[in-house]
Amino acid sequence: MRTLFRIFGSMLLVAPLLAALPDQDLTTRLTKLATDLEVAAQARSNDVNNLPGWLMGSTALRSDWGYKGPIIFDAAELDRERPALKRILKSQASSNVKALALLWIGAGCNPKDLSDIEPFMEVKTPAIYLPERVILQQVAPDVFSWKRVDLNWTALKAASVITQQRFFLDGNAYRHWKEKNPDLSLSFDYWSGFARRADAYRYVRLSALESQEPELFLRVMLLSNESSYAPCFQSYGWQAPEIIALVSRNIGKERLLKILERRESWPELLDEQRFSEFSGWIFDNAECWFNDRDVSRLLMMLDNPGYQTQTRAKTLLIRAVGRLDPSRERGLLKEGLDKFPETPEHLLEVLSNRYASREASLLHKWFFTPGRDERVKCIILDGLRISREDPLPCLSKIVRDPRITPDSESVIEALARASRACIPKLDLPMFGYILVPRGKGRSASMDEKQRALLAREDCLKRIRARLADGGAGISSEK
Repeated sequence: MRTLFRIFGSMLLVAPLLAALPDQDLTTRLTKLATDLEVAAQARSNDVNNLPGWLMGSTALRSDWGYKGPIIFDAAELDRERPALKRILKSQASSNVKALALLWIGAGCNPKDLSDIEPFMEVKTPAIYLPERVILQQVAPDVFSWKRVDLNWTALKAASVITQQRFFLDGNAYRHWKEKNPDLSLSFDYWSGFARRADAYRYVRLSALESQEPELFLRVMLLSNESSYAPCFQSYGWQAPEIIALVSRNIGKERLLKILERRESWPELLDEQRFSEFSGWIFDNAECWFNDRDVSRLLMMLDNPGYQTQTRAKTLLIRAVGRLDPSRERGLLKEGLDKFPETPEHLLEVLSNRYASREASLLHKWFFTPGRDERVKCIILDGLRISREDPLPCLSKIVRDPRITPDSESVIEALARASRACIPKLDLPMFGYILVPRGKGRSASMDEKQRALLAREDCLKRIRARLADGGAGISSEK
């Protein structure tokens, strides 16, 4: 009996020690990694590519630290180790070990792990050393400085990776975001951040979102681009016909019209840039949902107060209505150019492509309108190149006008391409030298610039010679 009491007493003494240092193998591995990081910091090492993928591989960490190693880590290993990592967070392990456990857990991007991370957001205990890229110049090798981060820093970083948000500066910033997004499974901010992940798990989870929350999925596909605000579903792995079909099934024509009329909205569409890109995409695919019976209702949007600053969307709307009702297209395009002269590009594109002969004078006028950038000229020339009507009357008007000079590379190149498409047997032997050679890290020589200018002069001269009679002789050749 005494022996049993001794054994039982020994177990009571040892049990707290076992609880204090759980999962010894994992703790030892993390301790060694923390030591390796400290040694690298003391040596001011610039080699970070041998560090674990879970530490450096996530998108958020990669952008901060200039990591160029593998961005995929063993997710199955994390799933196996997650319970042990969480036990480490509740143990008496060192701050170094806990910091690494936090980052490893965070790399899994599982919102359920946030509750285990949150208690450390205010713990300012010094922890591990981490590298930070020092940008000297683009062509130089990466140079790193090393800094020691606190435990709360690693917790905030892990939370940033999980929520796919920019780095939370402190616990208050995180809590403010969490109040706005209490249920991450229904949060646009969370899913739009998750969609920007570049790994194999993105498609799987977004596919699940598509079946479970199709409308939220569409918002993410169409509105999550933070750089240009244009729909970027293709970069996420979906194609336009799939998204168009989802819009038809889950939103439908009537509700789509209400959104375009700004009588109904998603929170993201209160941003004018997002609304511009969204409505533009809808108008570009208008035939998929609307028909000629919807034309009157669509045209009423031109006077809608919600479109007061949406000039680009208005021109795309006019272009869409023209396709839905071809009998009114030409008149609508000309009316649109009069009403919205600040954004003529989309209207001129269609006008030059479909009405080049009948609107030759109008296109010539717009080509030489003062204050227009070269893009407008190139749009008109590109439209003439593939015009459904005879483009030669318009092209000859432009070429014979003394205001066109060989100074602009892009305009003369577009002119040469259009002329080669429209004029049979046009010989432009110096076409390949129109553009000044350019390359990364080099500038063109004076000889190269002079040769490009001579090439543009030669091309313009030859095109003018062939169109000297206004293109009448060429039309008869065809």
